[in-house]
Amino acid sequence: MTTRHVWCPPGQEPSKLPPVRIGEAWYDADVCAEIQRLIDEHDARDDGLTEDRYFVLECGQTPHEAIEATGLNDQEIVEQFGMDRDQLAASLGLPSREELTIFNHLRAARHALRSPVD
Repeated sequence: MTTRHVWCPPGQEPSKLPPVRIGEAWYDADVCAEIQRLIDEHDARDDGLTEDRYFVLECGQTPHEAIEATGLNDQEIVEQFGMDRDQLAASLGLPSREELTIFNHLRAARHALRSPVD
């Protein structure tokens, strides 16, 4: 029997539900469900407003990529925020690379289902 690694965010208890396979990797079912909830909620709106977390997921930036986009070097980050790059990234609450993978897969599947057939 092979053991599979299931990704779950650090500090979060794994779901009691079976993991979800996306591509070659396995992800925690609760994380996938929360991301699907964000997609459903956003798609159901007609007010044009977007939650910050959904917007970040849609832009596809991890915390480190968002910090990198500021153009600040390590010293400037410490001076402005009082913490190093890794501490700042952890404090932002932005999605991880794994969460972005889940989002992109679920969102692409949703659009594929809604696309008109030629």
